[in-house]
Amino acid sequence: TSVLFEIQLDSCFICRWYWYSFRSGTLGSRVIKTVGRKITALTPSLGFSAEMATASTVVAASYLGFPISTTHTLVGGVIGVGLAKGAEHLDFASIKRIIASWLVTIPAGAAFTVLFYVLLRIIFGV
Repeated sequence: TSVLFEIQLDSCFICRWYWYSFRSGTLGSRVIKTVGRKITALTPSLGFSAEMATASTVVAASYLGFPISTTHTLVGGVIGVGLAKGAEHLDFASIKRIIASWLVTIPAGAAFTVLFYVLLRIIFGV
């Protein structure tokens, strides 16, 4: 049974990566457009500046032991290059939507976790 279990885990792992690839290729394009175009228009040098700021922030935070999101950090970097060009180059409506999504996803993730945990305890008696 251990061989069967390992095969099932490998199959599950492969299916999951297919799903991640599919999602990145389809739904991920919206995120790329928002970060790369809607917050502010990026040129190669502005994009490089945002990426360098993101990498520096992630390295420093990792060194200090802070768990941070590279996506959130990159959004901050893109906002930073928009500010460097001038605040009039920023799309504040897009920034507000991004911040609103951040404010919703953390409590929503916690709430769904509680819900699924309670359901699993009821169904399986765990």
